[in-house]
Amino acid sequence: MSDEKLRELERAFQESGSEEAELAWLRERARAGEKLDWESYSRLSELDVEAAAGYLRWRVETGDLSHERLEMAAHCGDIPACVSVGLEFRDLGLPGTRWWEWTHPLLSSLARWGTHPCVWAVGELVESAVERRPDARTIHGIDAFMHAIRGWIAAEGTETTFSELGTLRPTSDLKASLLLLSQGPSVKAAGLKDWVIRAADAAISAGADPKTLVGTLLRLRRHALHN
Repeated sequence: MSDEKLRELERAFQESGSEEAELAWLRERARAGEKLDWESYSRLSELDVEAAAGYLRWRVETGDLSHERLEMAAHCGDIPACVSVGLEFRDLGLPGTRWWEWTHPLLSSLARWGTHPCVWAVGELVESAVERRPDARTIHGIDAFMHAIRGWIAAEGTETTFSELGTLRPTSDLKASLLLLSQGPSVKAAGLKDWVIRAADAAISAGADPKTLVGTLLRLRRHALHN
């Protein structure tokens, strides 16, 4: 489709503001081979799951998106990615669900994609606990440590040492959770499933809200599809 036709569809949407016009514009952008920004992709997903799934398959076929990242996005709950890989969509964290019934299988299977997403998930749980605990401010070096963890996650595992907690002793559940998190980047693949569950459980026991993981999954699937 020509650029002129795409501009016509865009104008039609801007003038009418209708979902039908918006969907026509988004579909044609995807069909024309445009790499959609996250907001446009998310909107296409809301309006037409099959079209969004087709767009993801096209990205894999052209080498723009690895199949591994597509599978990770599906695992984290992206519906078009689930359709693309034939994975049944799972709604996580339903009201009344006991948190360990969904966090344990979720986190243990997340280990398939390595240390980075596991430390990311545990890091956000620990941050949730820190924010909810008034005694967190009494732990020497905690701000520097959490900053270092956030930097490690943003850099996808760049070599970093966490000396800020080098002399810390686990005299409280929160300190024990911080120490477990500090070990995450150096955990070997064979021990990753065990570590991520123990570390997540420790963070939740220290006060983290398990529902933090719902937001983490949103950020992980965006990272997988649009990083």
